[in-house]
Amino acid sequence: MFAAITALISTGINAWSAHSKQKASLKSIEISAQHRLKQARIESQIRRAEQGDGSAISLDQLSFQHRGIKDDYLLIITTMPLLLLFTAPLFELVFTQSVYVAGDLTNAVMSGFNALQIAPDWYLVALALIYVDTFGFRRMLRSVIESRLGQWAGQSKKQ
Repeated sequence: MFAAITALISTGINAWSAHSKQKASLKSIEISAQHRLKQARIESQIRRAEQGDGSAISLDQLSFQHRGIKDDYLLIITTMPLLLLFTAPLFELVFTQSVYVAGDLTNAVMSGFNALQIAPDWYLVALALIYVDTFGFRRMLRSVIESRLGQWAGQSKKQ
C-alpha cells in the first residue's frame, strides 16, 4: 500500500515536472518568436525609410530637371501675400511716420506675424506644398508626416 502511494506520488511529480519543463520551453520559444518579430518590424521600417528617402531624392532630382517658368511664376504668386504681410507694415512705418518711436519696428514685424496667424489654412498648406515641390523638401516632408502620424497613433491608443 505504501509502495503504491509512493509510486502514485512519484508519477504525479514526474508528470508535473515534465509539464513544467514543456511550459517553460514553450514560453522560451514564444519570447524568442516575439523578439524575432520585433527585430523584423524594425528592419522593415529601416528598409522602408531608406527606400522612401531614395525615392524622395530621385523625385526631387527629376523635378529639378523639369523646372520651368510656370513653377517660378507659381512660387512668386503664392509667396507675394506672405511678403506683403511683413513688408507692408515696414513700408508704412518708414514712409508715413516722420519720427521713429522705440518699439515701432517691433510692432511692425509683429503685425506681420499676427496677420499670418489669421491667414487661411488652405493658403498655408498650399504655400508649404509649393515650397516642398519647388525646393525639393520631399524627404523633410516625409519625416514630418511620419512623426505626425506617430503622434496621432499614440494619442488614439491613449483614448
